[in-house]
Parts: sequence; C-alpha cells; structure tokens
Amino acid sequence: MRNLVGRHFGHELLAMVPREMAVKHQVFPVRLKGRELFVAMANPLDMAAIDELSFQADQRITPCVTTPREIQDAIERHYGAGDGTVMTAAAQRTRVLLVEPATALRKDLSATLSQVYEVAEVGDMQEAVQIFRHLKPKCLLTSTLLPRVSASDLLKRLHQEQGSDYLPAIALSANASVQEEVHCLEMGFCDYLAVPVHSQRLLARVARSLQLRPVA
Repeated sequence: MRNLVGRHFGHELLAMVPREMAVKHQVFPVRLKGRELFVAMANPLDMAAIDELSFQADQRITPCVTTPREIQDAIERHYGAGDGTVMTAAAQRTRVLLVEPATALRKDLSATLSQVYEVAEVGDMQEAVQIFRHLKPKCLLTSTLLPRVSASDLLKRLHQEQGSDYLPAIALSANASVQEEVHCLEMGFCDYLAVPVHSQRLLARVARSLQLRPVA
C-alpha cells in the first residue's frame, strides 16, 4: 500500500486507532467497510497488534502490507506531530453524521458541512450504525433513498443505539414531495430538505436543528 500521505482519511476513521496505538504498533487505519477495518501494517503477522486493534476498534482487522517509512509519514501527516493539535481542533467542532448513497452528492454535502462541522460520511445504514456507536454524532443528515431501508428505519435504529427517542435529524430528498416531507416530520425528523441544496441553507438548517431541544 502506497501514498498514504497523499490520501484523505476522515477523523472518524483515525479515531478508531488512537495515535499512541498507531505509533506503538506501526499501523495506520485506511478503510472501514461494514465491520471490517483495513489497517496498513509494516508487520501483518503481528497477531498481538491485530488483537489489540480489534479490541480497540471493535472491528475485524484486515492487514494491508506497507513499509515502516510509509506508516511513519502517514502518522505525522494525518495525526499531527503528537501534541494533540490536530485532534483537539477537530474535537472543538460539533460532529455530524451524513448518510448518502450517491457518492458525488455525498462529497458535495460533506464539503459544505466541513466548513463548520466535523463530518462522518457513509453510504448506507450498516456503516452509519458502526460510526454512530463509536463517534456519537450530535446530528444526523440522511438521504430518503437508502439501500434496502428507509430513512425512518435508520432513525429508529439510531434511537435504539443511543437509548433515547431524540436525535436532531434532517431528511435529504432528491425527489422531494409534500407527502414525503409530512411523513418524515411525523416519523421524528426535525427538518426536511430537497437536494441539491444551497450551502447557506444547509448550514443554517443544521445549526437550527442543533439548537432544538426535545419536548418534555
């Protein structure tokens, strides 16, 4: 595996393997697919490291071979120099979860949201649940056109995960209709937006959703 320095890795992925553990075992997380975490390793036969990583991330670990230099450069580039600057800056921003199966649209929405928020972006419900368990985002933005499930199904599942019936959630529809909007609001979404959406409108609606409080 090459060019880890030149690739983008989200904060949600890096958080699964703390910097200290990455340095200790000379590893670097590169991809999460379902419950399988792909990790670049200088020594893919280091079973002790794999076991520790699996316990830390609560995922099945799949090693990807690379050089020690590649891993060291990636750690310094993506985690920072070790003084906590990178992760501290991220921690100061509110984390939101974006679930959108259409890659191009997801990237556009994420680029807008990233101006203000720390964004965890995924394409389906399975990935969304995994990210939600680890990162506990404060707001959900989800497409109404998810593979095999509805947006309401996802919201219910995340309610179960957090043990609460309240999570600020915005439904995003590429085929917006009054009927769908009413249904989403009745099912617990606090807002509904047709996409593509103007960046200022999107950021304003997310900010408003985060200010809402559950009705007693």
